[in-house]
Amino acid sequence: MNDHLKIFQIHRGLLFSIGYRMMGSADDAEDLLQDAYLKFTRQDLTLTRNPRALLVTILTRLAIDQKRSAYERKRSYPGPWLPEPMIDGFEESLALADTASAAFLLVLERLSPVERAVFLLRDVFDFDYSEIAGIVRKREDYCRKIAQRSREAAKAQNKHYAMPEKRKKELLTSFQIACAAGDLKSLVQLLTEDVQMYTDSGGKIVAARKVVFGALNVSKFFVGLSSKAGGWFSVPVQIGRDPGLILFESDGTINSVSQFEFNEDKLHRFYGVRNPEKLRRIQAWIRRSPRLRLKVFFYKWVARAMHLRYGRRMQGNPAAGIRRGDNDFSTGKPFARHRDPNKFQDE
Repeated sequence: MNDHLKIFQIHRGLLFSIGYRMMGSADDAEDLLQDAYLKFTRQDLTLTRNPRALLVTILTRLAIDQKRSAYERKRSYPGPWLPEPMIDGFEESLALADTASAAFLLVLERLSPVERAVFLLRDVFDFDYSEIAGIVRKREDYCRKIAQRSREAAKAQNKHYAMPEKRKKELLTSFQIACAAGDLKSLVQLLTEDVQMYTDSGGKIVAARKVVFGALNVSKFFVGLSSKAGGWFSVPVQIGRDPGLILFESDGTINSVSQFEFNEDKLHRFYGVRNPEKLRRIQAWIRRSPRLRLKVFFYKWVARAMHLRYGRRMQGNPAAGIRRGDNDFSTGKPFARHRDPNKFQDE
């Protein structure tokens, strides 16, 4: 292993963390790392006093250029765009996990690439302003102003509602049970009145192309999904130190990964990623991890037990609480009544 590669491997975790938060995509972050390494190999190490600073500089400048292009591509993206979800454990530092959630990364999308870089390097990775000024090629006092302005914008958009972790898990468990039972009334009670649901399919798979608003509409969406999802099951995970869910189809394929925001002691926002390109990494990670595979097996068994408990009621009235003529927001078609919950029906 040559000296360039040794040094690069030492700092690879930091570089990936910066790249992921700049791009909102693990694949894009990996591409940045490859490009950064190639540039780094052309540097004379005997003239380099601080290889870590050099690597961060190379990667950040590449990310700023790439992000400008990404913003243009996002304008033509089919439906809502969401960051690629990364379940906890992809970084060694738990202190960074708060800044890996969909809510936080979506706030960063409102910043320019340079603002995003300055904000992340200062507030997340704790670089000095003198270092940041050299990285982004701006004056130090200007970087301070950028950081302050970005900090205020992020705070205004990301109004975090403090809730005990135990309560979050209780809400999520109640949500899973209500979905399994197709219980519209219980679902409505778990959601805030102005709840919003964002679904990212990338135009590659059937999903809601527009944001779904309101407790009743979002609840109907999940009741409609549960009525045609025979054999599907969900597994709770941590995403950005907040609880999330991985929804599996009966054959073990990941259908979606959902993240949640909480407010008023209820579920307030749903971020559901269905784009297959954004789910490959998690699917591969599960295959490599005995602990995650065991967890998936356990929750598949739990789902079967829940079906035994609620299945007969669902079979008698799979769309409980839904009136004739109501639409299924997952398909845009009227809800079908008396579906067999054991059989997936691809409409």
